Amino acid sequence: MPVLRVKRRLLRCGLVALLACALASMRGESADAGSIPLNVTGVVVNADTGAAVPRALVQLGSRAMLTGHDGKFEFDQFAETRASLQVTKPGYYFSLEPMGNGSRTLTASDLSAPLTLRLYPEGLLTGTVTAPDGSPLRGVPISAMRKTFEGVGIRWVPTGQVATTNIRGEFRITVSPGEYRLQSYHIMQRTAGEDVIMPLVFPANSSGNASDVIQVHGGDEQHFDLR
Repeated sequence: MPVLRVKRRLLRCGLVALLACALASMRGESADAGSIPLNVTGVVVNADTGAAVPRALVQLGSRAMLTGHDGKFEFDQFAETRASLQVTKPGYYFSLEPMGNGSRTLTASDLSAPLTLRLYPEGLLTGTVTAPDGSPLRGVPISAMRKTFEGVGIRWVPTGQVATTNIRGEFRITVSPGEYRLQSYHIMQRTAGEDVIMPLVFPANSSGNASDVIQVHGGDEQHFDLR
């Protein structure tokens, strides 16, 4: 009965395939989501201009590479079904989130299509801090606080960027695009006769008006004289 044997074999194969699908479904996986290698491709662009960003470091899981002159990258035979993605290049941010490193977690379905990854050019805040008589103040810590919205209120979040003024009272802070204010910190009197430096917030008010914040765009450089 060769025909019957063939039918029985086909039935057994069908049952095995159904069982594999059921087990994969119980694990929250698709039947074909195994470790089939993918060719992960994409391009890194300037978020403001759309221009390609060459020599940006793309890290995907345990692998890394630099983009070409056209901003493109490719990871061939990439077998991970879930991987962390991060892009770095001096002068750019991969995330606009305060205190965030910009890493993202992507699944196999995310990686199956070409990726367009955007980098945000940094802004630059510079300035000088002087005493009431105009003399420069050295060693004053200045931080950039970013304006965020939480529920129905406004919250000022430290970016982690803190600069200390030099002997000329100068500071320099790089930030991602957004709305900011500058804040100095209290410095205790070190020796007799020295002035005590009190905290300072600039702009002084935070009512939400445009004039109450420092608006930073990618590639901006703004200078402030604080006293």
